[in-house]
Amino acid sequence: MVLTDAVPRSALRGVERFVAGGSEALMYLLFLAQPLVGWALVSASGAPIELFGGVYLPAIAPADAHLYAELRTLHSWLAYALLAVFTAHMCAVLAHASILRDGLLRRML
Repeated sequence: MVLTDAVPRSALRGVERFVAGGSEALMYLLFLAQPLVGWALVSASGAPIELFGGVYLPAIAPADAHLYAELRTLHSWLAYALLAVFTAHMCAVLAHASILRDGLLRRML
C-alpha cells in the first residue's frame, strides 16, 4: 500500500472510525460536563461565583454539604476521565503522525 499525503476517511477501518468518533464525542461531553459540575459544586458550597467586576453567576444547586461532597467526587472523576480520554486521543494522533505517517494530522488541520 502506498501512503499518500492525505488519507480519506474511508481508509480508517470501522473499529477505528467508531473509536475515533466515540472518543471525540466523549471528550466534548466531558468538556461540557466538567464546568457544569464545577458550577454546581461551587453553588452547593454556598459561595458566590464572581466572574468579573461584580458580575455573579446564579447558583444552580442548593447550598448543601452532602451535595457538595458528592459533586466534589464527581468533579474529580470527570477530571480524571477527561485527562485519560484527551491523553489517549493525543497518543492516537501522534501514532498516526509519526508511526503510520498516513496524513491524518494534515487532514485534521
